[in-house]
Order: sequence, then structure tokens, then C-alpha cells
Amino acid sequence: MSAIKPTELIDANIVILTDVIAHNKMLKETISHLEAYCKNLEAENESLSNRLAIKEEPIILIINPGGKSI
Repeated sequence: MSAIKPTELIDANIVILTDVIAHNKMLKETISHLEAYCKNLEAENESLSNRLAIKEEPIILIINPGGKSI
């Protein structure tokens, strides 16, 4: 069994760090996309809320104590 050379360890660590950096970058991009998506959802929610507020009409409830149909 041959001993692992220090340069091999360094090369292996460089490969691992490169992968970690790449994954970190992808995670940051994913977070940015999710933040933008959330902002769009918030804007859409506000728009829908405003549309509902405009269309709200008072509800008239007629109570018929005699039990007959109106």
C-alpha cells in the first residue's frame, strides 16, 4: 500500500472546495429566484385583494319569522 502524497490530498481538497463553491453559488441563485417568486406572489395577492375589495357588495339578509317563502 503506497502512502498518499500531500499533493494528492491538496488536489482532492481543491476538487471538494470547487464543488462546494459551485453548490453555494447554485443555492444563492435558487434563493434569489425564490425571493423574486415570493415578491411576485405578494404583488398578485395584493392585486387580487384589491379586486375583491372593489367587488364586495353588502349582503342583505331578510329574516322571515312566519316561515313562509319570500
